[in-house]
Amino acid sequence: MSIFKKIAKYISYLIAGLLVLLALFIIVVNVAPNLIFGGISRSHIEANVPNESDFDTFLKRDLDAYFAQKLKANATVEYEFLRNGPTQIGIAYPKYYMWLSVRTSAVELQGAARISAMDKKTFLVTDFISIDDMKASPGILEQIFPVAVVDKIKQHVDQLGE
Repeated sequence: MSIFKKIAKYISYLIAGLLVLLALFIIVVNVAPNLIFGGISRSHIEANVPNESDFDTFLKRDLDAYFAQKLKANATVEYEFLRNGPTQIGIAYPKYYMWLSVRTSAVELQGAARISAMDKKTFLVTDFISIDDMKASPGILEQIFPVAVVDKIKQHVDQLGE
């Protein structure tokens, strides 16, 4: 075999090896973090979000109790998700973003809430911003909610204003 054929053979091996390394690099950079961190997020959600059969019961119970304490009267709360499913960031409890309508015998108010799911049994209202609070502090939504959720909140407010 001539020296040129040997060089061409080794160059083809080198190119094949580089292509394999490139493929592995792409997998490690793009796929591995999603597998590792996606798994952590999923497990954290599974550890804290109640089962589907208990979700609504626990959420209504905890929302009613939160507003009964806050408003010093029996409260009934209706909710609408502003984002489908929980949002998991880091090691914090999974968050839900909701539009709430709250009624007592004397008060009726609406607003946006950020709510944490905890230990498959409890929901905690971490933030509730009423329409009046939004009007009093126009930048408050951006401090608490993701941009896409802020847009949905503003749509609710606009619909109520019509």
